[in-house]
Amino acid sequence: MQVAKEVMSTDYVKVDVNDPISKLIGKLMETHERGAVVFDGKKYKGVLGKKWILKSKVHPASMRVREVTVSAPKLKGDEPIEEVARLLLTANTYLLPVLEDGKVVGVVKAINVVKVLKERPEGKKKVKEIATRKPFVLHERDRVGKAIEIYREEGISRLPLVDNEGKLVGIFNFTDLIEKYILKQAKSDYGSRSKHTETKSFDGNPPDLRALEVIGFKAPILVTVNPDATISEVIDDLVNYNINSVIVEKELKPVGIVTITDLLKLFLPPERLTY
Repeated sequence: MQVAKEVMSTDYVKVDVNDPISKLIGKLMETHERGAVVFDGKKYKGVLGKKWILKSKVHPASMRVREVTVSAPKLKGDEPIEEVARLLLTANTYLLPVLEDGKVVGVVKAINVVKVLKERPEGKKKVKEIATRKPFVLHERDRVGKAIEIYREEGISRLPLVDNEGKLVGIFNFTDLIEKYILKQAKSDYGSRSKHTETKSFDGNPPDLRALEVIGFKAPILVTVNPDATISEVIDDLVNYNINSVIVEKELKPVGIVTITDLLKLFLPPERLTY
């Protein structure tokens, strides 16, 4: 039986609750990680990822890590890998901390849990058996506002972009949105505001962000698989390209999507998919 400590990593991003959000995003960009562990001094406080930034009502120039930190289940290291998968799904997070004597000694990342499937019979399954069919799509000329609404309602961070014929032309990625625009806005605004100035309510984005076309935030790499690809092949793509989902393509059109969440579900029997 595989347990949490077997897939634990001691290489992870650490931030303090008082750090500006721009510092967090900078660290995530530098390390290509999706989430971080948050401390208050030396005390563990929670976890945080890029995806929560867009859900905040605070302008990123004024945002501190503490405002978007979330609690997450704490692992001891001896939990079965199936239980870790369930906890990741329940917490809707990229990683879970492993603690010994109250101190964080490492983290278990969702991608490392998913990699275990390559050694199991599930790794030989076909993509078409688990893919979410008829995925949400964006027209290449749609506005970012539409993408944000889909994200907030459905939690989907990567959306296929199609042309007038419904053919796949790219992927809209919220990671690119945060890195290219929101972080740039935060860096340009941070320091220009007086700390005595009251922060106005902010809908998670600079005022003109929603009006921009999604094509301007197209991911630089388009990774797709055909419906008959195996789960192992999808996992290889997720690892090699450091992405959290792969588009299923048929006749140049997006017909499905496979996410890390879909793969985590393979560890659980249907009756336990309650989260």
